[in-house]
Amino acid sequence: MKYMKKAAILMLVVMMTMAITITSSAEKVKLVWTTCCAQTDRHALFKDIAEQYMAKNPNVEVEWMYPAGNYTDNMKTYYAAGAAPDVIWIGGDIWVFANLFLPLDELVAKDAGAKAINPAILRLSQFEGKQIGLPYGANSHTMMYNKDHFGEAGLAYPHVNWTFDDLQRMAKVLTRDTNGDGQPDRWGVHLYAVTQWGLTAGGDFYTPDGRKAQFANPVTIDMLQFAADAVSGKLGISPVPEDAQAGLKGLVSIRNLGIFDVPAYRQAPFDWDVIKFPAWVHNNQRYENTFVSLENWAIFNTTKHPKEAMDFVSFLLSREVMQQITTAGIVIPTQSIMTPSFVQSSPPANLKAFIEVLDHGHRISNTHPYGRDITTWMNSQTTWRNIWNGTVPTRIALPELQEQINIMLDEYWASVGAN
Repeated sequence: MKYMKKAAILMLVVMMTMAITITSSAEKVKLVWTTCCAQTDRHALFKDIAEQYMAKNPNVEVEWMYPAGNYTDNMKTYYAAGAAPDVIWIGGDIWVFANLFLPLDELVAKDAGAKAINPAILRLSQFEGKQIGLPYGANSHTMMYNKDHFGEAGLAYPHVNWTFDDLQRMAKVLTRDTNGDGQPDRWGVHLYAVTQWGLTAGGDFYTPDGRKAQFANPVTIDMLQFAADAVSGKLGISPVPEDAQAGLKGLVSIRNLGIFDVPAYRQAPFDWDVIKFPAWVHNNQRYENTFVSLENWAIFNTTKHPKEAMDFVSFLLSREVMQQITTAGIVIPTQSIMTPSFVQSSPPANLKAFIEVLDHGHRISNTHPYGRDITTWMNSQTTWRNIWNGTVPTRIALPELQEQINIMLDEYWASVGAN
């Protein structure tokens, strides 16, 4: 009897174990993955990528979601309501959530896809020594030059070691009065959005620890003065007022170009190519710079499934997926192994320049948890605006602005309890 009782108990335990095992295997882990923005070609690609992952990982359900409306505001609302997604796409507003993401340093150390990301780009998504996002793609700026204009002027094309002195010399020759009315109607250069990237001519906008601003350095002061003289019309080589479409209209010979501008320029009725930004030379030393913005994968610290979320991000950075993203042409890949696939989509002939300049990106004013406020404040200042209308020199304006911003940073760090 005792033997039968023990056997019955043992059988019951076995059955319960089997039931638990079956139940556990039947229960799927659900990850919510949100991406931005409204490009329907991205939607189709990302939904397909989610399906590919689920086919390889049948125990995980990935719900892809594109929340219409203001993406950043939606993420704030979801997080505050305790309904934040697990894995998200995040661009320049990564700094709004800097303290709300899981550190991804483990992936950087161990994952092949994360290791393949350009280190110069990886550092741009680090905060207080932690990797808060993994940049899979970027938008960088190169200089577009109108080859037809150069041919008409008898000028050699810009070369890889060119400088801003070369740029100014070329722009003077390229500025033309084509209709004979005594006024230029075709300009040598348009320094588009220089108010953003010009402030990093001498390095990052902030110190490495983010405690102070450091843009009032001799290199940035000098380079930004050149830019202000061009933008204000003092040099006579740039359109005043600015026209964002002047390059596409054939009214500007040299203009910085982002990767998202390339499709429109492929329809332009003139021959053109791109090259990296010219270097600024100060005391016989070359300083390289460009504008770079990033597209990251990040994981909210509220996820209930960090292991699976990490594995999904690893999949997103795998060669298999990055090949699809690169071939789709939606972004510049940050992994050098993707360069051959990226350059196949040319023109322009020197499309690889968009990848080469990634080494020269710096942290601009909004790459900080308090960066939005600082950027808004700076743009509102009369002193800042007077730089661009040519009434206040940068050697006076930049130190004044930096001093005020450093006071703001001191107050910010005190408010968050930083030492």
